[in-house]
Amino acid sequence: MTDQERQVQDMRGRRGQAVAAAAVAALLLIGTAGCGGSSSDGASSSDGSTTTTQDAGKGGGSESHTFPDPCDLVPIEKASEILGGESADPVATDAEVGTGSKSCAWQTQAGKDDPTLDGAGHILTLSVTSPPETMSMDDFWTTTKGANSDTAEIAGCDEAFWNGSLLNARKDGVYLTGAAGQDPDAKASAEDLVTVACASI
Repeated sequence: MTDQERQVQDMRGRRGQAVAAAAVAALLLIGTAGCGGSSSDGASSSDGSTTTTQDAGKGGGSESHTFPDPCDLVPIEKASEILGGESADPVATDAEVGTGSKSCAWQTQAGKDDPTLDGAGHILTLSVTSPPETMSMDDFWTTTKGANSDTAEIAGCDEAFWNGSLLNARKDGVYLTGAAGQDPDAKASAEDLVTVACASI
């Protein structure tokens, strides 16, 4: 195994931890921060969204990729529909897991207001991850997927696969990971979340 493959393998586990951390952060922070302006890196556009630029040329490509703010990819109305109840304002989180990663989490307003509700742990999390500076997005995707054969057909996405309860997908050079927390229908909800995100790219 090469050093690059070890780095990506290690990152795969830590990316899952980052998604889980984003979900926990959302439970603690939802309502105290909105989607826009909570990112600490990247450039803010005039509409409040945040992007991250990655020079893919260092990994064999020749283009710079601009990564969308995940909060901008899922309208709150769609999040509410997937959650099965009115969503509170989404919470944005930045994470450093060996690559640039931005996450957004949605929880129902009822779950936020009354954490004792049975559905309080149901939370949607969407992450956008950029590859290491030494890799192109194609190489990053191929190495991260590895020998994983649990592929998924997600409408609007170029490719997708499951890694446990995390749905990984890509669309037009953007790497997405979606999860649905303790939702009894977590996989179906994650699929709905990522479908909406891919359609927005």
